[in-house]
Amino acid sequence: MAKLSSLFKFEGTVDDITVVKNTGVVKRKGGLSKERIASDPKLVRIRENNAEFGMLAAASKTVRDAFGELGQNIRVQYLTSRLSSVLTRIKNLDPTSARGYRTVAIGIASAEGKKPPKWV
Repeated sequence: MAKLSSLFKFEGTVDDITVVKNTGVVKRKGGLSKERIASDPKLVRIRENNAEFGMLAAASKTVRDAFGELGQNIRVQYLTSRLSSVLTRIKNLDPTSARGYRTVAIGIASAEGKKPPKWV
């Protein structure tokens, strides 16, 4: 006997309705628009987090590129996420910049940043 897998006979997105594969779950598009994040005064914290995360991604790429030739044949599991975690701790040591403007460069140049890390 035939079974109906879902009410909709498609998978993917049509207009603003998405059917999740093999589950039959139907969702509508949602979330915050780019314009609202950029202008809404209630979303200042999101803008700060986005600015810091973008800076961390660029710093992480710089470190990976600098050491890339040394370990071309070495694969480290979760390298990007682990490096981002370390750089986040260093960024949090930035004593002078306001939230959203903290950088790894200032954090590592601070007195606390020059000390050896506790996790080593």
